[in-house]
Amino acid sequence: GLFRADQISAIKIQTLNYLSDYLGMNISHKINYTLIGQDFIKEKSHGISGDLNGLFYRKGDKFDIYVLYGLRRNDLYQVLAHEIAHAWMSENAKSERSLEENEGFAQWVAYHFLGHLGLQEQQRILLAGDDVYASGLRMMLQIEKERGKRGVLDYVTK
Repeated sequence: GLFRADQISAIKIQTLNYLSDYLGMNISHKINYTLIGQDFIKEKSHGISGDLNGLFYRKGDKFDIYVLYGLRRNDLYQVLAHEIAHAWMSENAKSERSLEENEGFAQWVAYHFLGHLGLQEQQRILLAGDDVYASGLRMMLQIEKERGKRGVLDYVTK
């Protein structure tokens, strides 16, 4: 079913714990999370990475994640993992990455979180398609196959 605003914090904590415990990804900035309508996300996302279910926005040391209001719980897991991955990259990447690398990495994090939650059907959907999200994800999975999860983190932060 749909989630309520107060449920976002439980899912957020679950997502952050997974990233920390299983992927070794810790965020040092405090992130503000806001549930928001699609018009706002469309307007803000002009030229900024993200699908229209969520958006990571950084201004100096202020980190914001906007999440589309009314998503199903399973979609919320995916969107939060994806956007928190962008926040992590923003803290850790030493140079600009391509759109495919940025989105591919964020999808890679979401992909692993969905697998951890037993949501294989949703994982398959992420892999399908020929946009930068899917092709970037396949690129990251190939790097993982060759160098492991740590290798992916090293690759995107170099």
